[in-house]
Amino acid sequence: MTRKRTIRLTIAGISLAVAWSLIWSAEALTARAEAAAGPRRPKSRKSYAAQDSKPKPSLAPSIAPPPAPSRARLQNPPADRPDRSLIGRAKATYYCLRSASPDMGKPDTRLCEADGSLLAVGPRRFAEQARLQGSAKLADGRVINVATRNCACGFRPCFSVVDPDHSIWGMGAYDNPLLPYRTVAVDRKMIALGTPLYVPELDGLPIPSRYRAENGGATHHDGCVEAGDVGSGIRGPHIDLFTGDCAESRQSVGIPHHVHLFAAGDRCS
Repeated sequence: MTRKRTIRLTIAGISLAVAWSLIWSAEALTARAEAAAGPRRPKSRKSYAAQDSKPKPSLAPSIAPPPAPSRARLQNPPADRPDRSLIGRAKATYYCLRSASPDMGKPDTRLCEADGSLLAVGPRRFAEQARLQGSAKLADGRVINVATRNCACGFRPCFSVVDPDHSIWGMGAYDNPLLPYRTVAVDRKMIALGTPLYVPELDGLPIPSRYRAENGGATHHDGCVEAGDVGSGIRGPHIDLFTGDCAESRQSVGIPHHVHLFAAGDRCS
């Protein structure tokens, strides 16, 4: 037992000596490094005061306030407009009256009236275009309009024949007659139907000769339109200008992709 105890004490002494040796070496290295770096410059009271005066970062979550609503303005609105109230910037597209033609395919689709009676038989492509545009012209010259979605016929929706004395181009919302280069389809959640609008990008564009009589004989557009129709694809800031016959709409050059909408004021009265 005495021998084992002696061995244990010897090992403990050696371990203690090694530990003190490591501590001494570390202190010596630290002292040499401080001597090589030069004497430390203690911070003045002014430095501590400057640190204390700095604003402390807040631990509360940083939540930016919502931006205030702004109404954009045109940089150079028309100088001769009495009312310069800008409604906003909108996407601009156009739609037209599609006529049935033999190149659309064979007549294999039944088009019916709201009471289920057969109205005409035409190509499937023509029926789909009539549904998309809202109005179309049959091969016999009659203009039809979407009447109701609930249709007992094979193809939906059902259609009704437009009275030519009321309109030769079809009907918009609330039975408003469509007028080429005057009627625009809108999102009624943003622009009320019947609202007159002024679109400066349309002002000065040539009007095809076929539609000048319906535009008061004008050869060039005055920028005035009216919200008279709606469409399933018209959502948000978007207007869809009715341009008459689809066969001539390809020649409707100059219609920009984006426009500015102004309250019409006295200009379009």
